[in-house]
Amino acid sequence: MSETGSSLPSGVVPETLTEPLGLNRYRKSPKPAFPLLAIVDFCGIGCLFFVFSSSFIFSPGLTMDLPGSHESVTEGLPAMGVLTVLSGGGVDKVLFEGRIFALEDVRFTYELETFAQKHGSATSTLLVKLDQVTSMQTFFHICGIARKAGIGRVHIAGDRS
Repeated sequence: MSETGSSLPSGVVPETLTEPLGLNRYRKSPKPAFPLLAIVDFCGIGCLFFVFSSSFIFSPGLTMDLPGSHESVTEGLPAMGVLTVLSGGGVDKVLFEGRIFALEDVRFTYELETFAQKHGSATSTLLVKLDQVTSMQTFFHICGIARKAGIGRVHIAGDRS
């Protein structure tokens, strides 16, 4: 043994302190130059965040293409029936083909069916004139009645006031 208490010859210096005790086998491997596990962790957390913050439910309602100009939309339509919604007094009435009907009236449905058969369901168009106090629920109810009657298209018109 040398004066330092080591079993190595006096000119040889150990590479690390753990070598003479045989502790190299218990050492962890050196850190990699590229942190792959950290990148995978980051991507996994990002995916989870995306999944839990995204809405996979489609928006309810209908999509309507709006005209690009202020010109009349109804020009050139082959067959159009005009339906005016008369709101007031808590009861919605409709004016169609010169007659006033209650919204739930069977005669109104019959008139719409007659109009659709006369002009063909693919080409028949119903122009619905609304005012400011008409609810969207009333409009959708009219659209449902028109669809059941066989009318192919519905146009909406309203006053600017």
